[in-house]
Amino acid sequence: MLELLNDFCGGLPNVVIGLFMCLGLMWIYKVRHFCADVELMIGRPVSVYWKAMWCVISPVIMVVGSKQILSHTTWLYVGNQTF
Repeated sequence: MLELLNDFCGGLPNVVIGLFMCLGLMWIYKVRHFCADVELMIGRPVSVYWKAMWCVISPVIMVVGSKQILSHTTWLYVGNQTF
C-alpha cells in the first residue's frame, strides 16, 4: 500500500503543484512585490541569486524533472504476468 502511494502520489503531482506555485508567485504576483515582502520580513534586500532561483532555475528544474517522471514507465507485475 505504501509503495502504491509512493508511486502515484509522491512524484509528478507534487512537482506540478510546485511548478505552478513558482510560476504564479513570480509571474502573477511579480518578483518585485515578493522581494519587497521578503525584505520587509528579513530586514535586508534579496540577492540576485534568490531572484534567479525563484524565477528561472527552479521552474526549469521542475519542468525537466517532470519530463523525466513522465518518460519513466512503470510495469505492473502480478505473479508471473506483466501488464
